[in-house]
Amino acid sequence: IDNENGIKATGVWDTGSEGCLISQTLAQKLGLVLISYKIIVGVVDTKRAPEYLVNLFFPNEDKYEFVSVLEGANLAEDELIIGMNIINKGDFSITNVNGKTSLSFRRPSLQRINYEQEQKRAIAEESTISRRQNKATRNTQKNRKRKRGR
Repeated sequence: IDNENGIKATGVWDTGSEGCLISQTLAQKLGLVLISYKIIVGVVDTKRAPEYLVNLFFPNEDKYEFVSVLEGANLAEDELIIGMNIINKGDFSITNVNGKTSLSFRRPSLQRINYEQEQKRAIAEESTISRRQNKATRNTQKNRKRKRGR
């Protein structure tokens, strides 16, 4: 997050949040200037929250300038919630390979991700490989029988 000198902060991706939220502590550290108040409708309550503009810089050098963030209650000291106003600008994916969950985000969006189609292709490829292996095994067995018969 950047004002004039920048501050590193922990960002939490939240697909259930329409927009970005910032902790009060982080807003104060950055010396952010209040631009307005907006209403936040949460799971439990509705409240009026200060709105600020920030520049967000991600580790992959992606940046978002003049992003509206609302001050959120119950956030950790240096925390930022990254909401759908950022997530919907790219491809966001969560995978769980070998019990290890990972998140990936890229911008711009490069292609439509469809895991169902990928799974069907993988099954078809697996089936083709299996058929080829079975055929190769049968051919090997035939060749061995022929050699023994000579």
